Amino acid sequence: MIYRDLIERYDISNHNALKQYIKKMLSNTARESSIHKTYQELKSQGYKLSKDHLYLYQDWCEEIYLLFQLPQYHESFVKQQARSKKIYGIDTGLINSTSFKTSQDKGRIMENSVFLELKRREIDTCYNKEGKECDFLIKEKECITQAIQVTLSLEEETTKKREVEGLKYSMNKYKLPKGTIITLDEEGKITVNNQTIIIQPLWKWLIDKDMADQ
Repeated sequence: MIYRDLIERYDISNHNALKQYIKKMLSNTARESSIHKTYQELKSQGYKLSKDHLYLYQDWCEEIYLLFQLPQYHESFVKQQARSKKIYGIDTGLINSTSFKTSQDKGRIMENSVFLELKRREIDTCYNKEGKECDFLIKEKECITQAIQVTLSLEEETTKKREVEGLKYSMNKYKLPKGTIITLDEEGKITVNNQTIIIQPLWKWLIDKDMADQ
């Protein structure tokens, strides 16, 4: 239905290229994406289209709320717009249909769910990649007020180390006393140097009415 609406609304003639573009974007949910990289991949697969077409596909998919872009944070709006962005989809069912059922895919689908909830609550959001990556930074009046990581599980020590260090980097950079790690079903608290990291299951975070005030 969405695919047909796109074609009819924008009079798109290259149906196969559009379908492959959408499939590629949905399969790369919660990952960085660039028009140049997507163009090179589609071109190598034999699709005949230009970068201008891909920019249009990107804009149209956003206009109908099929795909969303999350900017990488920078204090300068111009520089922020020039940086790479992460892609998220409107429907986790569509994402599931284009992905393998690995633990990594489940983690990305969780991250997509967090993104959609932040968007539903109209919370200004971006992500950090300078130094160590943090999945979500929440902005209020141009100031970073929250940092959030999303991961399926913290059971593996390497995963826990990566997620905690990424969160701590942003907490230190933006002088945040608290941060949040959202998992599938783990819960707890980590306190380091007067800073607190709340570990919270996704379901509990989703129903937390005071989430934006954490």
